[in-house]
Amino acid sequence: MKKLIAKFAVAAGMVVAAGTTGSAQNNLGADCGCPQVSSRPTKNFSAYVDVNGNLLANLYLYCDTTYILNDKVWVGAGKTITIAPGTVIKGTPTGIGVQQNSLVIMRGGKINAAGTTTCPIVFTSTNDPVNGTYPIGNRAEWGGIQVLGNAQLARLGGVAIAGGGTTANGEWLMEGLNADARSIFGGGSNPNNNDDSGVLRYVSIRHAGGATAANVELNGLSLGAVGSGTIIENIEVLSNDDDAVEWWGGTVNCKYLNFMFLNDDGYDIDMDYDGKLQFLFGVKAPAAVAPGGESGFEWDGDEGASTWFGGYTSAVSTMKSHPVVYNATILGNGSNTGAGGTGTTPGNPFGISFKSDAEGEIYNSIFTGFRGGMNLQSTSDSSYTNWVNNLVKVQCNHWVGCTFPASNQNVPFVAGGADSTKFFGDNNVNTNSIAGFDYLFNINGSTNVVSDNIDVVPNSNLSTTCSAPNDGFFTPANYRGAFEAGKKPWLNKWAYTSVINVIPGLSPCPTDLNSDGQTNTSDFLLFVAQFNLSCN
Repeated sequence: MKKLIAKFAVAAGMVVAAGTTGSAQNNLGADCGCPQVSSRPTKNFSAYVDVNGNLLANLYLYCDTTYILNDKVWVGAGKTITIAPGTVIKGTPTGIGVQQNSLVIMRGGKINAAGTTTCPIVFTSTNDPVNGTYPIGNRAEWGGIQVLGNAQLARLGGVAIAGGGTTANGEWLMEGLNADARSIFGGGSNPNNNDDSGVLRYVSIRHAGGATAANVELNGLSLGAVGSGTIIENIEVLSNDDDAVEWWGGTVNCKYLNFMFLNDDGYDIDMDYDGKLQFLFGVKAPAAVAPGGESGFEWDGDEGASTWFGGYTSAVSTMKSHPVVYNATILGNGSNTGAGGTGTTPGNPFGISFKSDAEGEIYNSIFTGFRGGMNLQSTSDSSYTNWVNNLVKVQCNHWVGCTFPASNQNVPFVAGGADSTKFFGDNNVNTNSIAGFDYLFNINGSTNVVSDNIDVVPNSNLSTTCSAPNDGFFTPANYRGAFEAGKKPWLNKWAYTSVINVIPGLSPCPTDLNSDGQTNTSDFLLFVAQFNLSCN
């Protein structure tokens, strides 16, 4: 694939010069009848909220307007915010130590943001012209999206709430929302694991992760005790300053998730999250772009909380996170030697970092570009003990280019020892390469120029003996990794990869080549000059 890209480098340059990169975003939502992003008038969210940021009534946002998130907007119980396909919402940047402008769906509130493959919904910064030129190195410019539900949560109460009172058992305050009572999530002693907070589908969240205080950043998408009645699929988080997606408890199932160029962990699991995840992709930023980039997965059982049973009537008895994951492909940046590591120890970041009392299962996945593959914590609340007892299952995965595929408290498994025998006996493979798969890449964080693409689809499917159950959620995909050989990646067209071409072959076929708002003879003449250029 890289040879093909090189072969057409001159033609590709002509396309960029003609405005194709800009066109891909200026025509966002064109298939849904939306006008060009650059021509849309703006409207502030302050028109829809009271002086405290509470949404006044059910709200429908149309794609003919760009909406400015100039406040922290709280969608309260009984209220719904509906966002049309192709709509752009921009958060106004604020400084560290102040409230970040973000969208908060409170317990009992709902969001219906159902984009489509050709008309995704984009959340980004007001500094972003949404034309593919805004540097991917820009992060922490607004606060992201927080969804708060009434499902299960392993957490003791007693946390002080601003204005008085404390949280109850099975409740918590969402990090980064300044201990506001409206930020409480979790169903207490009577959780509703089927809780429905709405729909998020084909949504891109960009340049978020603003900090409310030093080291208190917000995730791109924060899910606090969100229930399984909620639909979350085809979600992208780009250039966030904290994690892409973090689950605090809850039972929501998620599919087709994508992160790119973060400054922290990709997917973070805490406090009794027991949902299902399938088809997850992630690529870390080059070290020069995001020096704080950490693990692909940070995986906690209860993040140090004491065990509390709290009257739960569900099958959960130990109150530890136990998600089940199939078909992830996570790429490290290939240049980080591992903070805290030495020549004989891996150090952070890891492909998966199992921490305090973690439980859960991950199958049919590929991790590459990390010096350390899987690391288990063996201090108090040991995830290592859980792995030995099969409460942590890591099976049928590929570890590519990992110097230390598995370790316990940063100490690599001894070749031929009991731990190593178990790890490889679980059908894990450590290899230096996969045919057709290339994780080495480079992108300029200021110009978005990609000087080295990544190829994420192997030439042929990697066989597996770990089949996902046909249970109505999981797709029985009998291969390893997020993408099936011989098919276009599911990122095709809707994700930001189709704009900056980090993964080659995903850029959509342009029509308005000169970005003048219409397709006509001028565009045809440009097309003729670039005939044979590969696109979709």
